[in-house]
Amino acid sequence: MATDPIVRIRGRRRASTLYRDVTNVSHVTVEIIRASEKVEALPHIVRHSPDGFEWGYSGSGPTDLALAICAAVLGEEPSPAVILAVRDALVSPIGTDLWELTAKRVHEVAAGVSQVLRERAS
Repeated sequence: MATDPIVRIRGRRRASTLYRDVTNVSHVTVEIIRASEKVEALPHIVRHSPDGFEWGYSGSGPTDLALAICAAVLGEEPSPAVILAVRDALVSPIGTDLWELTAKRVHEVAAGVSQVLRERAS
C-alpha cells in the first residue's frame, strides 16, 4: 500500500476568451490530493480523447478521465467494465465546473463492478 495514498480527486474547468469576447474553449485541470495534502496533476492516459479530460456527459473525454482516476486510485489499469462504471456513476453526472470526488467512492464503485463480474463468472 502506498505510504501517501490518494484521498481525493479535484477537477476545475475555466472558460477562455479566444477572440472578441467569444468564449468557446475551456481549460480543464484535474488534480489528485494525497493524505499528506500534497497536490499533483492527474496524468492523462490518452486512450479515447487526444484533447484531454472532460466531465458531465458520457463521451471520450469523460472516459479518459475515468481511466486516469482508476489507474491513479486503484494503482493499476482496471477492466473496461470498471472504467465505464466509474465514468457513468462518478464522472458523467458531474454538472459543475468545480468538483471533488473521494478515493473511497472510486474504490466502492470498482468493488461493486468486480463483485458483479465474479458472480457472473461463477
